[in-house]
Amino acid sequence: PAVWKNGATLAYSAQLLFLPEKKLGVAIAASSASGIPMTIDALALQQALLERDGLPIPTNTVEYPTAELPIDQASLDALAGIYVGSAGYDIVESHPGSLTYRSNAHIGQSANSNMTLRTNGWFMSDEKPHTMIAFTNAHGRDIVLFRHPSGSGENSGILSERFVPSPLSAAWSNRLGKSWIARNVPADSYMNVLGLQTSLRFLHSNNVLYVETGGVAPTRALDPSGNDLAFLPGLVNRGDSAVQIVELDGAEHVLYAGYFFGPAPEEIPLAHSIAGTIATERFANWYEIRPLNPPAPVGGVSDISYQLSLSGAPTNFLLRLYEADGATPVAARTGNGTLDLVCGNSPLLLSIQPASSGAQTGSYQIDFSIPLLVREIAMGETQASLVWQGPTGATYAVDTSTHLDPTNTFAPLLENIVGTNALERQAIPIADALNRFFRIVQQP
Repeated sequence: PAVWKNGATLAYSAQLLFLPEKKLGVAIAASSASGIPMTIDALALQQALLERDGLPIPTNTVEYPTAELPIDQASLDALAGIYVGSAGYDIVESHPGSLTYRSNAHIGQSANSNMTLRTNGWFMSDEKPHTMIAFTNAHGRDIVLFRHPSGSGENSGILSERFVPSPLSAAWSNRLGKSWIARNVPADSYMNVLGLQTSLRFLHSNNVLYVETGGVAPTRALDPSGNDLAFLPGLVNRGDSAVQIVELDGAEHVLYAGYFFGPAPEEIPLAHSIAGTIATERFANWYEIRPLNPPAPVGGVSDISYQLSLSGAPTNFLLRLYEADGATPVAARTGNGTLDLVCGNSPLLLSIQPASSGAQTGSYQIDFSIPLLVREIAMGETQASLVWQGPTGATYAVDTSTHLDPTNTFAPLLENIVGTNALERQAIPIADALNRFFRIVQQP
């Protein structure tokens, strides 16, 4: 018998394999995330046993009985139900003379069908003879065991445990369909480097309530105990034991896997400002912006430039802009100032958070705007074309000047132009356009 463990991060990978009865083990580590061949630890121990104890390296392969053992249908039907393993939930279905085991049934990942009872007491299908399961009871808990060959040995363990879902209360039902986002991911966390989404949501299918994140924590079935606490059922669990609902900064948060997931990001409308405060140390506030894009190019311009401005904040506050997934970076800055960006019309997520050093709380203001810019001047034979961008609904004037010097001033050329789109185009007679400079002014 052997016990083993492996693991990896961005900085290392490692494997451990021990033979308790032989008091022998091997540890392998690599100073990178490069993969370690999964069989090298077993080969090392086999060689050690040969040298120390004279045990020959096995050359056999593991084979299981294939003869079927009769079983009544009532016994098969009694095994059907919901089971929880290391992720989501599984489903066992009974059919005439056989079972189907559906792993990760919440996403329909895989199924092992036509599993019949064999003479060794395990269920196996002829299509997948290297995967066997058995149903047993340990300390009053109904569990499923697995075994499958690995060369001259086999892997075995607990696959899942039977789970009977409880009826969903109104409090938990009201949380379905909502989205939360992690607020206390450290500013320099390697989760940001991995590009993992820090969102969370509660889902419900086959009468099972389960929690799902963007990768920072496993998807797990939940067994609610009251309206603000739910336990993670099952014996196969290497993470948290519960999901808790807590009140924080005046809003409902979800505490799971060490993260506080707050309400979905608040929207900052275009041409608006929002004031906020980081009240809890090292937390982040999240916002959503929705850029606009013209339906068709105006002149030769097919995009819009935007500005995000941070003001009134401590100098160590981080302003970070992401794609809608909340993980793919777009732009970032530290301290007060402006982020210039050109983007499509998809929503973007914005976070503001203190850096690891410096002030950990404080107030701020964020402005989301379309700056007034001349985007294109095109000269034709009879007229010139001037394209600019600016806030819709504003009134603009086109000023002109023959020279650019401190003593010269701009004079009005066109006035009272109402901007109906983010991009505007104005034709100018060629006689007024020759040898002139132009500027766009937003009128009161």
